[in-house]
Amino acid sequence: MAALLLLAVILSSAFDCGFAAVNPGLMFQLSQTGLNYGADVAVGILTSKVQKLRIPDQRGSARTKLGKVNYEITNMKIIRFDKPYSAVNINPSAGLTWRLMNVRIAMRGNWRYRFHFVRDSGTFDMAIMARTFLNVGVSLGKDPNGRFTISSRKCYCMVDSVKIRFHGGASWLYNLFSSKVERPVRDILRRKVCDEANKVINVNARAQLATLPVTIDILKYWMLDYRLVLPPVFQTRFVESYHKGEFFLKNSTREAPFQVLKPNSPVVMDSESMQASPFPSTVGDRMVTIWVSDYVLSTIGYVLYNGGVLKRHLTKEDLPREDRGLLNTTCTSYECFGILVPSAGKIYPNATAEFEAVATSSPTATVTAAGVQGNFAGTVDCSARLSNGSLVPMFKANMTVVLDLQVSLNEMVLRGNITRLSSVIKITESKIGELSSEVLTSLFNVATNVVILPELNAVGQKGIPVPGFRNVQFVNTRLDNLNRCVRIATDVRYVRSTYLRYDSN
Repeated sequence: MAALLLLAVILSSAFDCGFAAVNPGLMFQLSQTGLNYGADVAVGILTSKVQKLRIPDQRGSARTKLGKVNYEITNMKIIRFDKPYSAVNINPSAGLTWRLMNVRIAMRGNWRYRFHFVRDSGTFDMAIMARTFLNVGVSLGKDPNGRFTISSRKCYCMVDSVKIRFHGGASWLYNLFSSKVERPVRDILRRKVCDEANKVINVNARAQLATLPVTIDILKYWMLDYRLVLPPVFQTRFVESYHKGEFFLKNSTREAPFQVLKPNSPVVMDSESMQASPFPSTVGDRMVTIWVSDYVLSTIGYVLYNGGVLKRHLTKEDLPREDRGLLNTTCTSYECFGILVPSAGKIYPNATAEFEAVATSSPTATVTAAGVQGNFAGTVDCSARLSNGSLVPMFKANMTVVLDLQVSLNEMVLRGNITRLSSVIKITESKIGELSSEVLTSLFNVATNVVILPELNAVGQKGIPVPGFRNVQFVNTRLDNLNRCVRIATDVRYVRSTYLRYDSN
């Protein structure tokens, strides 16, 4: 059951597991619209619980001028509880308050009384009305293990009026014990409704929050850490949570040697760590707004670099069959390595060129309104594969690589597609005479766009999963590139029977 989970939709959890406090890489904002939607879902679930409440039988006596009347009220059932109006108020200093208003409840049961030698029985209908029926506080926080905490506080259930209509029997005796029935029913209803509201928050919502991952495995080798670096922050019109948003190698928590870069925007100071928020202090126009800083993307590069992934040995076998002649030193067409580097064909005829490219620094990402741009540096060693199978070095070069990335969101997964991959080659050492860096740059760009670009885009389509709850879908989603962060604005929809999963394989 998900009752009040949507009061904290897409918020994650805490982070106190050996890492120093750092600026967040991810921020989630739940607007008043999102809170109201969550309250509407929650009240629907609470309504079904109230409709099933069992009110204990009441037995007692009422003393009158005529004598003592013994009565029994049995088989009381709630036959109608219309879904009330629900709202959530945000108090920056106290948290959330969930309210149910304009409540009407209809009950039915049996009555029996004994007055001297007179006995009678029948049925009754009870109408209960309340302008402000339920008022319960909701506290959100973090625990030392990195998971969200949620608890209820100060639950009040108020009943304005209780009216009883008896059917059957002597009507002149009804009023002798009607007030005796109204008072305990009112008290029992108050207590039971608060009990159910507390269970919705402290049991159901807490269990639902436990399904939210704090880390997610990516492609079997890496993980993405979603833990909070600050407790949730309550503002007048929204709730925000700040998350680590860093990639790690599996079974390793080696921190990236850089911090979140702060854009030129207002900041939010937290009393716990006094760290400035790197995200715009604005209210989104959807239920949920997610900001992903370029710090998150840069930690991907750091993990790939430290994992030894950013290296590539390029041979003719990596090219499409029709393009494998491009790396020949002796040419059979107008386009091949031997034409662009004539000295290679003269010194090593009938050979093929092979390249060993290795990154020498961690790639970094920068987000602007135009999109995401990545940069990194590396080295290239070029050798000739001779007809006898031996490999001889020809030259070494430094390279700088710039790529343009378009980010999209599909089925709660943030995916990337590289639209441009451009390298610049600078010769540092040559064993085959003077070479043109510009010519080699052109050749290398052709090869990388044919081979490496599709490989990178295949990985990018695996994507980064956006944290979510069971039975919650993103709808009406919009993605924008801002200054140093990507903003995802979305509405949510609660679907009881659906559980979206991320396939990391």
